[in-house]
Amino acid sequence: MSGDWGTEFNPLVVHLSIPELEKIDMDYLATLDVEVELRDGDTVGDDEYFRAKMHMREYIQALKDGSKLYLKYEDHDTFKQHIRTSVGEKVLTHLGEALRNSVLREQGYYKPEYDLIEYTDFNWLIWVGGTNTTTSMHYDDDTFNFLWVMQGRKRVVMIPNDERTADQYECKIAVDNGDHSCWTGVDILKEELPPHAVEIEVGPGEGILIPYLCW
Repeated sequence: MSGDWGTEFNPLVVHLSIPELEKIDMDYLATLDVEVELRDGDTVGDDEYFRAKMHMREYIQALKDGSKLYLKYEDHDTFKQHIRTSVGEKVLTHLGEALRNSVLREQGYYKPEYDLIEYTDFNWLIWVGGTNTTTSMHYDDDTFNFLWVMQGRKRVVMIPNDERTADQYECKIAVDNGDHSCWTGVDILKEELPPHAVEIEVGPGEGILIPYLCW
C-alpha cells in the first residue's frame, strides 16, 4: 500500500431502527420487474468484472435454492435506475437520516460535512446474497464506509492495514490504480484467522462502521 495506511482500527457496531426499510426483504425484491447482473460469491479473486444475468424473481428463487451468486448494485450497472427508484431512494433517505441522528455522530465518526455529500451511483451500494456467499479479501477507498443489514446475518472479518500487517498482503488486482478497491486473491475464511483479525456478525437493523482502508 506504499505506506498510505488507514487511521485508527476501530470497528464499531450500532443498531439503527429504520421501520421504513423493514419491508425491503427478499419477497419484496422478488416483485421487482428487472433483470439484474450478478457476481460470483464463491471466488477468492475480485468481484468487479464477473457477470451473470437473471431476472430478479428468478434470482431470489435461486438464492432460496442455495445459489452463491450475489447481487452487487454499484456505479453504472445497467439496472441501476430501476433499483434506485424502487429501493435506493428509500435507503438513501431513511438510512441517511438514521446516521445523522445516531451515536456515530455524537462520537465524531459521522462528520457534519458528510451531510453535504451528494449521493450518486458511485458512492453507495446494495448487496443481496444467500447463505455462504462471500466477498473476497480487499479494501475500499471510502472515507466513511458503513454497512447496514436489512435481512439475514452477515459475518464481517476485518484486518488492520497498517504496520502490524505491512508486506503481508499483496495488491494483486487494483481497480482505478487502487483508488477504488484493491484485492489480494487470498482466502482467509476457510482456516484459522490471521493475527489482528476482528470478526463481527451483524444482523437485521445492525450496522458496522468499517475502519478506513482496512482489509
